[in-house]
Amino acid sequence: MAFYLALLPSLVDQTKVSLVGWADLVGVVIIVNMIVDLSCTAAASRLQLAIRRTSTVRLVNRASAELLAGAVLAIDVDVV
Repeated sequence: MAFYLALLPSLVDQTKVSLVGWADLVGVVIIVNMIVDLSCTAAASRLQLAIRRTSTVRLVNRASAELLAGAVLAIDVDVV
């Protein structure tokens, strides 16, 4: 929400927007936020079901260990 409000002055001339225009902007912001929130909720629900399997937990643990090892190597070799 703060992202949209920060961009608003550069995208919309606030002196020329009517009351209907503001209502349109508010409606668009609400709809976009609802879509993003619902998609994040759906993804979290699917992830919660996937994480319950031991094979998935094992895979995630291995992947995170490899990422951590890669970060250590990158810091050690000064690649970053």
